[in-house]
Amino acid sequence: MFEILFLGTSAAIPTPERISSATLVQYAGRHYLVDCGEGTYQRLAQARAAGLTDAQPGVNLRQVFFTHDHLDHLLGIGGLLFSLRMARLQPRPRLSIYGGSTTLDRVRILATMIRSPEARDPRVDIEYFAVSRGVLIEDEDITISAFRTNHTARPCFGYIFEERPRRSFRPELADRLGVPAGPLRERLMAGETITLPNGDIIHPDQVLSDPQPGAKVVISGDIAFTHSLARVAQGADLLITEATFSSEEAHLAEASGHMTPAQAAAIAAEAGVRLLCLTHIGDAYYGREEQLLAEARAIFPNTILPADLDRVIVERRTT
Repeated sequence: MFEILFLGTSAAIPTPERISSATLVQYAGRHYLVDCGEGTYQRLAQARAAGLTDAQPGVNLRQVFFTHDHLDHLLGIGGLLFSLRMARLQPRPRLSIYGGSTTLDRVRILATMIRSPEARDPRVDIEYFAVSRGVLIEDEDITISAFRTNHTARPCFGYIFEERPRRSFRPELADRLGVPAGPLRERLMAGETITLPNGDIIHPDQVLSDPQPGAKVVISGDIAFTHSLARVAQGADLLITEATFSSEEAHLAEASGHMTPAQAAAIAAEAGVRLLCLTHIGDAYYGREEQLLAEARAIFPNTILPADLDRVIVERRTT
């Protein structure tokens, strides 16, 4: 199960209620930050105070993924790193930062600026990972992958967070095979072959379901309208993408590499996603976001437009 906490949902210019882009993805006690607009550190502090998360950068939030190099998506990393340096945490906090080549160049500049010239100890350990297409992180539970987007000519990426397929134990099959409750069933669930007291050999495949797909979350970042996003998001449980301009200003969206709510909704419908979230809301729509939401819902009804500090739970589909 993924829990998505929207920290910043504004486009380049913040509004009184929305800061620039930042999204926290949480899974089984792990925390991943996608983009870090100005004010992200304060939003995280507000979220912790409200009991919405226990994420603490550098401690249990150690991965930051950047979609591209525009400053409204990365200026907050300077304040975040400065706050970590001033906190003098022990052990020394660690951050792994992922992004395209030009994005990492800008993040390095900000990181250098907040480091005290007289301090030999940087007080924050930072690793930089240049992103390309494909899997970035994987373990037995989830995979995190990157895909190219078409927002600008410089390297831009979206990210896919996906649970691995899982097989569930089917007690009715175990009953039919005479497997008693207790340790023998636990061993089968762990993937072991067992031998019953009567000599029958039982394999896990005999009592486990077919693999069930895990939850899938796709975060596009800023992106121009493209059918390739529908291919990436095919069957996703949640698509988080942008709606910077209304259809009335579609010409501005096209000129700047952005999308309208109607275009985002068309992608969601083509991809067959379960839920569409619209973010990166232009400041011109402050106080009238419902106009954007209505535009999307006319095409894809299962659309929401979250506010800062809203949460969305994404669970594995059940058959």
